[in-house]
Amino acid sequence: MQSPLKNLLEGHLNAKLQQQQAMLERVASGRPRFPPPLRVDSPAKTPSTEPPATSPAPAPAAASKNFIRRTGAEDINDYRDESSVTAQKVAELARLIRQAKTCVVYTGAGISTAAKIPDYRSKTGIWTLKEQGVATPDIQLAEARPTAAHYIVAKLVEQGLVKAVVSTNIDGLHRMSGVPPERLCQLHGDAFVERCSNAKCGKTYPRSFSMVKSVDDSRERNHATGRQCTDCGADLLDSIVHFGESLPQAEQETANRLSTQVDLAICIGTSLRVSPACNMPRRALHNGGHLVVINLQKTPFEDETWLHVHSDIDATMTALASELSLPVPSQAGTA
Repeated sequence: MQSPLKNLLEGHLNAKLQQQQAMLERVASGRPRFPPPLRVDSPAKTPSTEPPATSPAPAPAAASKNFIRRTGAEDINDYRDESSVTAQKVAELARLIRQAKTCVVYTGAGISTAAKIPDYRSKTGIWTLKEQGVATPDIQLAEARPTAAHYIVAKLVEQGLVKAVVSTNIDGLHRMSGVPPERLCQLHGDAFVERCSNAKCGKTYPRSFSMVKSVDDSRERNHATGRQCTDCGADLLDSIVHFGESLPQAEQETANRLSTQVDLAICIGTSLRVSPACNMPRRALHNGGHLVVINLQKTPFEDETWLHVHSDIDATMTALASELSLPVPSQAGTA
């Protein structure tokens, strides 16, 4: 005989699974149909003559008890849409942006690869190379400059089309591109910002140099940079979140609050595999909204994604700016 507590827990889980299944069915039945992207190293295929709009809707994936993180081997292959398909998807994204009440952009390492900062999970990513025993490139963060995508995201924020940016990058390129601090949530910190260790002071110091190598890794990490606050004299700390460390409370609370309001989550250059950040944009579905991904690689949440643009990020964002009649910044690039 089952205990009341067990019955309660099972009932709660079943309710969550039913809710998840309903969301999957809504996405599967409503999202526009597009030809599948081609794997980059695959031979070219003859485009289908069938119009995408008349393609039969795929059956929604069944919700499982592991719906937070899908199991199975990770697909690190690049996939690319035909240029005509990319154009249709960009037009659909522009439509979603225009009608959204609360649009939030979530970014990962992929948005910065055009600035010559490697990502982690692609075929040439840092973690992939390490697993293969291949030497990883020396990253020169101080030489990187915001890309076209960074500047266009900042312009979307300026125009009120995007409410905020939530990023797991430490490169500071969103801040450099002009996203206001009150509209930017950097979950893993900023390599170019020091902060006062005195909580009552809390002064921050944007720098032109990176703090990545400011802390001796041979010692216990205390984030001290060796400099002092000019206001109170307390030690200055880097703001970088290292592996195994907790996210900064204020940043996490802000990101969670934004995610409870979002009805259009645009994920740019992220594999959506690192928790808790990977689950934040998915809350748009709970709000009856849409999840959009701009990334060459697939994510674990393909069945929940309304739109996945498999194309270069800078090119996609430039096309989106044109679709929305936004000026395309000319200062993007690398040093």
